[in-house]
Amino acid sequence: MLGMTLCLLAQQGCGTSEETTQERPTASLVSAKEAVALIASRGNDPSFAILDVRTPDEFGTEHLRNAANIDFNSPHFAEQLGALDTEKAYLVYCGSGVRSAQAAAVMAGHGFTEIYDLKGGLTSLKELDESGGLLVTCGCN
Repeated sequence: MLGMTLCLLAQQGCGTSEETTQERPTASLVSAKEAVALIASRGNDPSFAILDVRTPDEFGTEHLRNAANIDFNSPHFAEQLGALDTEKAYLVYCGSGVRSAQAAAVMAGHGFTEIYDLKGGLTSLKELDESGGLLVTCGCN
């Protein structure tokens, strides 16, 4: 009897799994080739942005054309994310893919809905982009 009562309470009091489970946005891991195609197709789209999550020094050395820089290791990272439009699509990258994966997870937790994480980071893209057309290399920001 007690077992049946607990089953009934569990079914009525907790709701269905559909009611209690909300899907959380996640990042799509994209290869360098997919990132190049994404930039080619959406690079001029105002609802698309490229986000470099490396340090300002790394960004100043080289970065993707039209990328914005928010340092993942900065204590102000979450605050700076708050200034971004969560409805935009973001291609997120770092040097090797570690920080961008972490940043993408934080972004998803902040309500960003369309996140593309560059697998292998800038290293993988440089191997593909032999012409250098996507990279800005300079000693400037």
